[in-house]
Amino acid sequence: WMLVEVTPTVFTYERNPYYFKVDAEGNQLPYIDMVRDELVADVEMSTMKVLAGELDFLREDATLESLALYKESEEAGGYRVVLLDMHVTPVDISLSFTYPDPVWQKVVRDVRFRRALNMAINREEIIDAVYFGFAELPTAVPSVYDPQKANQLLDEMGLNKRDAEGYRLGPDGKTFVIPFEIAMHAADIVPVTELVVECWKKVGIKATMKTIDPGLWGTRKAVNELKATSMWTSLPVWHNFAHFFWGDTTIGPPWDLWYTTGGKEGEEPPAEVKRFLDLLYQSLAVSPEEVQKVRNEYLRLLYENVYFFNIVDKVKYSLIVSERLGNVQHKGFAITTNFAAEQLFFKP
Repeated sequence: WMLVEVTPTVFTYERNPYYFKVDAEGNQLPYIDMVRDELVADVEMSTMKVLAGELDFLREDATLESLALYKESEEAGGYRVVLLDMHVTPVDISLSFTYPDPVWQKVVRDVRFRRALNMAINREEIIDAVYFGFAELPTAVPSVYDPQKANQLLDEMGLNKRDAEGYRLGPDGKTFVIPFEIAMHAADIVPVTELVVECWKKVGIKATMKTIDPGLWGTRKAVNELKATSMWTSLPVWHNFAHFFWGDTTIGPPWDLWYTTGGKEGEEPPAEVKRFLDLLYQSLAVSPEEVQKVRNEYLRLLYENVYFFNIVDKVKYSLIVSERLGNVQHKGFAITTNFAAEQLFFKP
């Protein structure tokens, strides 16, 4: 489609008569002559338009928390809900390994600390409370919930002293705090982070959470000012987007800068992190026969080192489509419908 008209709230596209794709019978694509893309104020407004039958297609703003409401109004709204797979792991937790605080770095770079926090996360509770059972335990990092073992590891690494409230003291004798700063990039980021904060408190790690403007979040992340945050990643899901992983998380902005500038800027990462990064980028340039071997190796390193906390996997995505819309997929990633929209058509 070609963009033919723009207003502050509506983008209008018309069919490109010279589009290069055809269907199996030789008919030129796309089938649909015009696309009208409307910008609304928020997710709630998108939901109201769905319920009123005013939309033919909605993916990005469709949420699991509204699934029951969507289903109740399917017939009246003239649409159907298709549950497909999410193309990312929606809320993953990352701690900055490079935040300029020696006490912070000493603690978070200790793999025992990351393993302890990882096994202190009650993922089954998160799957039930936030995703209504429409998710699975991750395989990219260990997913066993074992707060007793977590407490043991934290004690072993020297975080065995506590303040008056029962929170663990850092190497400097002060209460060690993990301060989350998150942005409302998606509806599940806040509730998932809140539950992780509570899980970590149960093993004596004081964590706090503050929401900030998405623009400010991006700025603070870029200049290495975030100690802890939550965001989606694609690394555990598909290898060909591995290079986006480093941008999704905040575990080492100066390390990334060092790597992408060939060591001219930033901070040189430890050898095992360089190996991990080498494998990520190598996976994009090797033959199809070598991809799985490389991917298995960087996933092994992720599993052992817990560079970030993969919370859940295989989350379902609510795709809202008009009953009149044909050629809608029934399995796979929901986002692929966006990239194959030329095959959609309206039934007579």
